[in-house]
Amino acid sequence: MSPTNLFSSDISVDSKDSPLSARMRPRSLDKFVGQKHILGPGQLLTRAIEADRISSLITRPVPAPLKDAHYKGAKKLGRGEGYKYAHDYPGHYVEQEYMPHPASYYQPTGQGYEARIKERLADLKARKKK
Repeated sequence: MSPTNLFSSDISVDSKDSPLSARMRPRSLDKFVGQKHILGPGQLLTRAIEADRISSLITRPVPAPLKDAHYKGAKKLGRGEGYKYAHDYPGHYVEQEYMPHPASYYQPTGQGYEARIKERLADLKARKKK
């Protein structure tokens, strides 16, 4: 008998010969258990999946000002160059673009503490427009 290729698509996930992880894997979002704060109806990841707007952040390079600058030799590589530390500025806000592309990763709701976060983000956006 030849070894099973776990990455091959020729094995039915309903087969008793398929790996347990393949048989147990959720086949739709409503089959996930837990993580409702991000995968529940209308939540961030669910909306992104439904809108076909999933992108991998891993493939995008870390912007130079955000790369680790806390080691010997980092300065020679330009690490942290141009970075403005927000806590050094009034209101702990500094206008600086960190991402090379527009992105929105978090949309707070008006519930609980998220309402305060939503207000703070709106205030920061208003400052940026000035």
